[in-house]
Amino acid sequence: TELYTSGYEDDALDRWAAKIRTWADGGDPADARRLRGAAPASDGRDVFVYFDNDVKVRAPVDAMALSARLGLRTEVSA
Repeated sequence: TELYTSGYEDDALDRWAAKIRTWADGGDPADARRLRGAAPASDGRDVFVYFDNDVKVRAPVDAMALSARLGLRTEVSA
């Protein structure tokens, strides 16, 4: 894969989905780094995800694939 021109592989989207679930539940993924003094969010968090991984050809596809893994709505409205 070439930097900023390719999409995410399935295993990468699976890893991101697991991290997002953990953050949304208020936890921290094992590889997360916390700012000094920041407290855990035990009651959960809102998680925002941005895809800018390419020339906008794969970003919408990757976003929809991640949404599906998270059980979120994936239809596109015009």
